[in-house]
Amino acid sequence: MSRKHARLVLSDGTATLIDLGSSNGTFIDGVRLMSGESRVLGEGDKIRIGQISIFKFTRYDKMEEHVQRQLLESALRDSVTHTFNRRYFVDRLAREVGFAQREVKPLVLLLVDVSRLRDIRTKLGAEAAETLLKRMSGILTRIIRAEDVLARSGTEEFAILSHGITESQGMLFADRLRKLVVGQELEYRQAPLHVEISIGVSAYPFETTEKQAATLAGTLIERAEAAVARAKKAGRNQISC
Repeated sequence: MSRKHARLVLSDGTATLIDLGSSNGTFIDGVRLMSGESRVLGEGDKIRIGQISIFKFTRYDKMEEHVQRQLLESALRDSVTHTFNRRYFVDRLAREVGFAQREVKPLVLLLVDVSRLRDIRTKLGAEAAETLLKRMSGILTRIIRAEDVLARSGTEEFAILSHGITESQGMLFADRLRKLVVGQELEYRQAPLHVEISIGVSAYPFETTEKQAATLAGTLIERAEAAVARAKKAGRNQISC
């Protein structure tokens, strides 16, 4: 997409799309608009911006808009914690790695494993385990930056994707998070929830083989998972890279 690609103008109940001299083109139902050309959009028109971004123009009333937003949320969000789900996380990670490659910028992935969750589920029930996960997602949401990505990447695991920081900075971030969680006093129906976490940190760039270079996102996850395993082996409330 060009920096100034197209403009959508709403006036008197109509929507008009105007190409702003884009390099890769603005298309409506497969027909490219000339530079500066405009066209009034009709219900169901397919709009392509550049090579891969495709939109559909349609009108919703308030109820339909609410339904569509709920459908979008259910596709992207975990039903328990309301953080992003693993499917979204994997897709986002691939895009962030691609950006890091192009811009030559660092990228850090933290995998946060919640210890004792199975014990809590066995002793206090599934609702208690879900309560702990919700509290954990709240803690993580408060500590991350607005531009970071938080997702529930597994049954007992959260992932944090943070661009623009190095591995050493990621380790400092992980340790700050570990200390914050240790200091929390959580309970469920007056029963204390003893929460402990193990955090694995992996960072891009890293030395790669030719095979790894083709699947950098997958390699980043594998390295973080191995780091989590080392942290758990060293004992709870540990971090590793």
